Amino acid sequence: MKIVQAPRIGRAGVQNLRAVYVAKAGYQGADEFAYALIGMNQYGGPMRVTIKRKVTVVS
Repeated sequence: MKIVQAPRIGRAGVQNLRAVYVAKAGYQGADEFAYALIGMNQYGGPMRVTIKRKVTVVS
């Protein structure tokens, strides 16, 4: 798993096969990022699934 589109405001990363988002200090509002799962499908071919996440930061 890896981040393929960084968020505009906060930071995103991967911890223990989970996508994690951290907002910039003091920021409130919308942000988004994307991550991809890269591996092999059931037939042994390459597989890539991209997931886009929208987040809303509230205090």
